[in-house]
Amino acid sequence: MVDWIMYILMIVVFAVTPRRFLASLSCHVNEFVRQWQDSASELRKNSWFERLLLGATVHPWTFLWAATAVWAFIAAVLLVLGTYLCFPVENWQKLDLPTYFGTAWSVQATVVALVYPLVISFVALLLQRRATAKVALTAYLLETGVKPSGISSFALLFLMTLQYLALPLMSIREVQAVMVADVTWLAVNLFLTGWFLARTAQYLQDERRVETLQWLTQCVTLPREVRAYAMGLLLQNAQERGWVPGGGSSSESEAPMVYLFPMGEGRAVLQRKFSNPKELRDVYFKPLSWAIGRWTRAQETTQGKYPLLELPCTTGDARAKHILCRVRDAAPPSGAATAAILVSYRFAEPTTSAMPFSSVEVMDELAREAAAQVELRREPGFRQALNDLVDVHVGLLRAARFRGSDGELDSMSLLPNRTAGAHVEWLNLGWNLTVPLPRLLWQHWKTTAASSSELEDCPDG
Repeated sequence: MVDWIMYILMIVVFAVTPRRFLASLSCHVNEFVRQWQDSASELRKNSWFERLLLGATVHPWTFLWAATAVWAFIAAVLLVLGTYLCFPVENWQKLDLPTYFGTAWSVQATVVALVYPLVISFVALLLQRRATAKVALTAYLLETGVKPSGISSFALLFLMTLQYLALPLMSIREVQAVMVADVTWLAVNLFLTGWFLARTAQYLQDERRVETLQWLTQCVTLPREVRAYAMGLLLQNAQERGWVPGGGSSSESEAPMVYLFPMGEGRAVLQRKFSNPKELRDVYFKPLSWAIGRWTRAQETTQGKYPLLELPCTTGDARAKHILCRVRDAAPPSGAATAAILVSYRFAEPTTSAMPFSSVEVMDELAREAAAQVELRREPGFRQALNDLVDVHVGLLRAARFRGSDGELDSMSLLPNRTAGAHVEWLNLGWNLTVPLPRLLWQHWKTTAASSSELEDCPDG
């Protein structure tokens, strides 16, 4: 009973405590990523508007509720300050109200019914003939911000339909306030629609599509992959950095040892179960360090025994059951230490990314496009696809470079590979995607085209 009370008390205290005071893993990761982005001179940065569109794409319901809240705030302010505003109330009649609503409603309905379906269908039809159709279409949707703009337009159209039905029950002042809020929202929607159409016109150019892929890999996938890589790296190096104790014991020492990575030794004494798969999202090192120290001091040195505390939970592993603690040749942590370990590991359901593809998958799609051009015996298309692949990969390698704390030039591709996963594969492959692949494709091109003598005048490359 006392342990449960302490556990609940810790949850409440840590919920209101800033994460930096708890030495959380996420704070260290944010600092690591921020230092890399600030010192990476060739890394493209998102503007505030691009960040807003990406956030609205990932969290559409949050964006929708925020837009509705702003609309309600504008209407409420106008109602409260209505006595100080000069609205031509005497010129409005009940019979004129449907006309005012009908004009704005018609504009928004036309945009929703014609612009988005026709344009998106045309672009999808244009891209489906390419081997890079999936990546290209996803990049197009992110580049143009079609998801937040479309959702916003549909939401306003639905809201104005409800208002139209309620017109007989509303006063003229209420209609004025609502109409100003509606027109404000409509102006924002028209701006987003214009942005969507302008970006679509640019995206139809081949050069712009390559620039979009470079923006996508450098501003969306690369920071996400570096963040995921840094979480695993910093968690495994927590003892070396002094965030938690237990990093100095050797395997032959009889002193208690602590591992922050899965070894599979000992018996499981603490685990978490969830109804849906969840992954490790954050670790609070302050309470975890206190729990480890309490367990270490409680162990008694016994001849022939090697006490071990293993905390095997790692990042990037979504499952319904997570083992938090294993012990070998030792007693499990006390009730207070167990409660501290429970609250130190924060889990959450995997979030949906705005870009479901990794950097490797983007380059694989470009390589397939080059291979498809080889099969079709199209030399210009092959050269273009090959140049696109090289440009995207070179842009990634350049964006990964940064200045270290000592002023020396460093790169994310040179970091030690302490975690296994596809999110760092492109860094470790180096130039393997851009050097052997062109040679193989070029040789295959010459072999398949030799019978038709299409490349007799082409030099060996």
